Amino acid sequence: MADGRNGIRDRQDQISPLLSVILATKNRPEKLKNSIESVLNQTFDDFELLVVDGSKDERSYSIIKEYCEKDKRVHYFRDKGESPAAARNIGLKESAGSYITFHDDDTIMFKDKLETLMNEFAGEEDLGVVYCARIDVDLRGKQHYTPGRFRCEKQGYSKNIYRKIVTRGMVDSSSAIIKKECFEKVGGFDESLKSAEDWDMYLRIAEHYKFKFINKPLYISYLSTNSLRFDVGKYEVSYKIIRDKIASHLKRTDKLFYLIYRLTLYYFSESVYKAYTTLRTRSGGLPQKY
Repeated sequence: MADGRNGIRDRQDQISPLLSVILATKNRPEKLKNSIESVLNQTFDDFELLVVDGSKDERSYSIIKEYCEKDKRVHYFRDKGESPAAARNIGLKESAGSYITFHDDDTIMFKDKLETLMNEFAGEEDLGVVYCARIDVDLRGKQHYTPGRFRCEKQGYSKNIYRKIVTRGMVDSSSAIIKKECFEKVGGFDESLKSAEDWDMYLRIAEHYKFKFINKPLYISYLSTNSLRFDVGKYEVSYKIIRDKIASHLKRTDKLFYLIYRLTLYYFSESVYKAYTTLRTRSGGLPQKY
């Protein structure tokens, strides 16, 4: 939950921005400054930046406080650092924008990211999510275009988006701008999930809204040794919860794909993920310890 340092600046007299950028950070002060700078240097400027800090020391707080004092768009909030889901829910609760985007402390936005994605919502009432590609940088400094060949999506509206999110993931937590009404309809992040909470959220949104893909990398994501992306233990627990949610939804709405899912992905996705992380670790792309 938030502590007494919230609201470094009084927000009551400020005009509500169009977009809320929610940055959850935890114990990465060496990366935080560049991450914040990439948001503040956007060509689109009608936004607020809500930084939710779950760090154990004061270094991150000092960095965020400095930005709060010199830029009225930046606001600080404290949480216990229990999970990304809890941190993002604090940001959602405090957000004033009609659109929401999530940003991580190990990611850098290209200058036109927000403007490019926001432009796609013009005149699109049924559009809930616009998302883009990214550049991943592994621990060796090697760059990878994401989505890769298997997950590649065509430019424009995503057809059968629920199935695609089930089978390929598709939408990364930092890749999208989302209408706030999506969260008002489906609720916040599931705090019982210690990993893959964004996958679960996009699945729930996909039940009700259209998605649109911009086939252009608009940000860089740097792999960290403490990245939750490769915490296999937390992923296993969360995957089993999400797996059962998917099966329940498909059984009601898509019986053919439900049968395919039960016979294949329901059982094997977890094993595939373990094999993937093992191979990447041996090749030097992932940390040896999660």
